[in-house]
Amino acid sequence: MKKNDRIDKIYKKLQVEKSLKTNDVLKELNISIATLRRDLNNMEKRGLIYKSYGYIRLVEEDMRFEPSYIYRLSINKDLKRRIAKKVIELLKNRDSIFLDVGSTTLNVVDMLPLNIELNIITNWIPIATKISEHKKHQCFLIGGEVRKDELSVGPIDIKREASLYNINKAFICVSGVSLEKGISDYSDIEIKTKQEVIRIAEENILLADSTKFNKTGFLNVCRLEEFDKIIVDDNLDKEVISKLEKKGIEVILA
Repeated sequence: MKKNDRIDKIYKKLQVEKSLKTNDVLKELNISIATLRRDLNNMEKRGLIYKSYGYIRLVEEDMRFEPSYIYRLSINKDLKRRIAKKVIELLKNRDSIFLDVGSTTLNVVDMLPLNIELNIITNWIPIATKISEHKKHQCFLIGGEVRKDELSVGPIDIKREASLYNINKAFICVSGVSLEKGISDYSDIEIKTKQEVIRIAEENILLADSTKFNKTGFLNVCRLEEFDKIIVDDNLDKEVISKLEKKGIEVILA
């Protein structure tokens, strides 16, 4: 059996059973431990699984742990592109905007118009790298410690760092959205940056595809009422949209 076929079989079985014993996988595929180790390392690097002693589990089934950004880039691509297009419609010449860590904001960068000039503040190295290709736009990377797995930057003094900028529009990404608990994410370092940017920005805009709703990540960020707008795909339940609007939040459907 070829490597891709083995990985596909493991992944499909995980989608049903959620976790598997590595010994059971060995017996079923009839392969060596070295071959299985290579396959599982490949799946882990792609963000498909978590490995623990003697077991593997499906990455997206556990909201206590953060899926890799490489994995996040590979899912719900159409929804994220649709949301990114709506972001572009909100941008005006000479805006100073904050682009948060997130696969959706990376889609925004791919669509940046060249007929306007923007000042872009970010705490994510992949965004800064992409923007460097756009000579039209200025990019400011918040400084501090780099999270190596995520390539995000966590400033030592976020209040001092954020106070350097006048942000017109902050585009915030999260892992979970709950009508009751608000928005949530994984990294304490990134959450502190989100919270401070939300505090100082003139307008806060949440970017969340419909799959993020009714989910709660490990750490709370803030209440939904902190946002002026939410951009979400049109798969979101109408009742949820109504409840968001009752909170005074403008819902923009992509």
